[in-house]
Amino acid sequence: MTTIVRVIKVVDTRKWTSGPGGTFPIPGTGTMNECRRCGARHEIHAHVELSDGTVAIMGDTCAAREASHLGAVVKDARSLTLSIARARAKLAAIERLADEWRRYEEMIRGEHGLRSYDRIPPGLYYELRDRTAEHFGAKGMARWYMPPSRGELAKAQKAVARLLEQAGGHRA
Repeated sequence: MTTIVRVIKVVDTRKWTSGPGGTFPIPGTGTMNECRRCGARHEIHAHVELSDGTVAIMGDTCAAREASHLGAVVKDARSLTLSIARARAKLAAIERLADEWRRYEEMIRGEHGLRSYDRIPPGLYYELRDRTAEHFGAKGMARWYMPPSRGELAKAQKAVARLLEQAGGHRA
């Protein structure tokens, strides 16, 4: 095999989820790619340029082992890729939570004849809170008792944007 001269990008193809234990990848949900180095199938791919000018796809660990002089570059690219995936999963979880709160709020408003601009009385607010927490608990997710604030959503969006900017605008 010709030697690796440059790491183009590292891509994590797995799906991520958020739950009570945090945000983590779901093994087996990614696109399996046969590694050019070891022949195994990997979900985290390193796209590398070889000394003959061709581009090869291999597992990120295999790329780091194959090109010890670029090992730190591969590890940094992998770390950034995983950070972006984790931040996107957190943002998606916050957006799902906000949608669930809106859905339950509309349902409770309808049940009690309240218009969208009417203030929810405290008793109904607690009903909304409890029903939403029960819903998320039944899905095996964290029991959310408060809707996400605009600040939480903005913070998650900024985290994704910051990481993408750090990656040089490359899609991870």
